[in-house]
Amino acid sequence: MLRQVLLLIAFYSSAVFSKDGDLIAPAVRVVRLQVDYPEAAVQEIPKIHKWNSIMRNSVIASLKFINKHWMICGSGPNNER
Repeated sequence: MLRQVLLLIAFYSSAVFSKDGDLIAPAVRVVRLQVDYPEAAVQEIPKIHKWNSIMRNSVIASLKFINKHWMICGSGPNNER
């Protein structure tokens, strides 16, 4: 039975700049996703057409949402994003 899928992903490395354009510090966003499938059965996975693509697209969509939220709400004390 597939109980949990844990992903630890470091993505979208960027640099943080101050108002005058000087480099302050590198920034890395780390996301940990935990997906529970309480009714899933491991033996059923090969029967699902394009399972890897479905999971990959789902994770990418989640990361895009997190990145968009970070860009909107993630400003620091110097208004860097």
